[in-house]
Amino acid sequence: MKKNYFGIFVIVAVLPGALCFAGTGNSKSKFHVPPARSSENARSILVSPAFTPHFFVGGSGGPTVPSVAGSTPRMGFGFEAGYEFEAPFSLGAYFLRSSNGENVRGMSETLGLSFYGIQSDYRLTHLPGFSVGLRVGLASYGVSNDLASASTEPFTFGPRVAYDYRFKPNWTFGANAGVLFGLSTSGRPASDAFQLFSFLAALKYWI
Repeated sequence: MKKNYFGIFVIVAVLPGALCFAGTGNSKSKFHVPPARSSENARSILVSPAFTPHFFVGGSGGPTVPSVAGSTPRMGFGFEAGYEFEAPFSLGAYFLRSSNGENVRGMSETLGLSFYGIQSDYRLTHLPGFSVGLRVGLASYGVSNDLASASTEPFTFGPRVAYDYRFKPNWTFGANAGVLFGLSTSGRPASDAFQLFSFLAALKYWI
């Protein structure tokens, strides 16, 4: 009887593994599941709301609107890079430039704003492609004309909302809108605080 029990035990323990091995090794086995066709794979990548973890680099450009007195809307451009973790969070760095010649009190001036720092985004899993985030860093705020120039580097921070559409396995195209608040620096009046509103189209490459 002991030998019979031992034989039954061997069959129960070994048979499932043998069947699985046969199913993966033999394409004719009834346990084998054939892979999806390449067209189906491509379609699943395009419509999938989930983004697998990747490094990304990208560029953006579009209208920016500073709140500085005498300034007008102008085109801005920027770059960003970062990493998206398994959780719906990403962490990275950004650079944003907004510069234009202005006519202030009858004098031609150039107002240049450069922003750089770190950013973090949270992907909204119930709204595929959408994310909300926060940027924190510094700004190079410079004004120059034919007679003089002045610059300062205030602390900046602000929220943003973004949308990314993955049109190829390693490419996304989208847009983001945000505002950066620049605080007045030490020794400067509180009126020197400013905001920059941005509305940018963005192209990213995922590695």
